[in-house]
Amino acid sequence: MLLISTTRVDVERPDEYGDDDPYEAQTWQPVVDNLAASIGSPTGRDQQVGGGKEVVDAVMHTDARVVLAHGDRVTEPASGERWVVTWVQRRRGFGLDHQRAGLRRVDGGG
Repeated sequence: MLLISTTRVDVERPDEYGDDDPYEAQTWQPVVDNLAASIGSPTGRDQQVGGGKEVVDAVMHTDARVVLAHGDRVTEPASGERWVVTWVQRRRGFGLDHQRAGLRRVDGGG
């Protein structure tokens, strides 16, 4: 698979967690800025809506030089969208090392 990047993203990793919510990071440490990536829909269906809440799942393709991890926060500066990494799959070989990461964005409440 040849990576064709369509955007640039910044990646942050949770540094410390608050007492109120173990899943909500209080501080974030930069992992990489301006990483070439491609973000798209994994199924052709971009969003699920329930009440006032919108949940968007996506898949990001990027090279394997930066190791992504579950829980990393991905921000696309051009659009301002912020995602959380839910899974990572790395592929190596033939000089085409790359990785796929599942992303999730939750907007609104409900």
